Amino acid sequence: MNQFVITTDNGSDLGVDLTKEFGVELVNLTVIIDEEEYDGANKFISSEKIYNLMKKGKTPKTSQVSPAKAEEFFESYLKKGLDVLHLCLSGQVSGSYNSCKIAEVNLKQKYPERKIEVIDSLSGSLGQGLLVLEAIKQKNQNKSFEEIIEFINNNKKNICHIFTVDDLTYLKRSGRISRTKSAIGSFIGVKPILSVDNYGRIVQIDKVRGRKNSILYILEKIKKHIDFNLSNTLAITHADCQKDAEFIRDEIKNKIDTQDKIKNIIIENMGPVLGSHSGPGTLAVFFLADQRLE
Repeated sequence: MNQFVITTDNGSDLGVDLTKEFGVELVNLTVIIDEEEYDGANKFISSEKIYNLMKKGKTPKTSQVSPAKAEEFFESYLKKGLDVLHLCLSGQVSGSYNSCKIAEVNLKQKYPERKIEVIDSLSGSLGQGLLVLEAIKQKNQNKSFEEIIEFINNNKKNICHIFTVDDLTYLKRSGRISRTKSAIGSFIGVKPILSVDNYGRIVQIDKVRGRKNSILYILEKIKKHIDFNLSNTLAITHADCQKDAEFIRDEIKNKIDTQDKIKNIIIENMGPVLGSHSGPGTLAVFFLADQRLE
């Protein structure tokens, strides 16, 4: 019973403390900057360093998990007699999902007695991370491999992402949002409000003038859409704007969750993988609702 592991990738932005607490194993996408490759395991680069370099005009790139790397990662568990349930960063954001599916097919032929299931989370950052943590909670309640797959597929579109960036240039440059949308958000002082749709794509849902108004807008959306019955955890990630993340946390505690239904508010740095595409100043909130914001 429960002879399986739940794994994910570093696009989930689950920090060191959370991965240790919940026993999450990660396969890493690679960040490339100044011709140096950082895979998060053999060679590490901090979020702080990435954002400082970006502010100086450097342009980092990322490399997806290769099929060979995914196969090696999954096989390390299959060899131990463990089944593998893996949640990927949205396939609309990274090709890692396709690589992991290739590895899944190969390993099912090599280990027909074992189970391996790769799922597109349709999410990123702590939206993906929240889904992983909820799946692990299910596992800790002795739910079966198949029951957890069903849970994930039934609930992954309930993970809401709402975020703002200081500058859409980074997302445009990386191809994560269209040039038309980036032009809309490029006017002086106008801040885009973005989300992730049911297909796992980054979409612009609105725009407001000024950073403060963008934060207040996010708070209003949380107040309107959060479903306290679905989860008692909310997550925040930021790219070098800790004070803004703490402000949102405090406002949620003091003005939105007046009955203390949220038991845990997670704040994490947006990691180098996604931060390389969204840029410094990104502020994102993730929570469960009856449907995604589009």
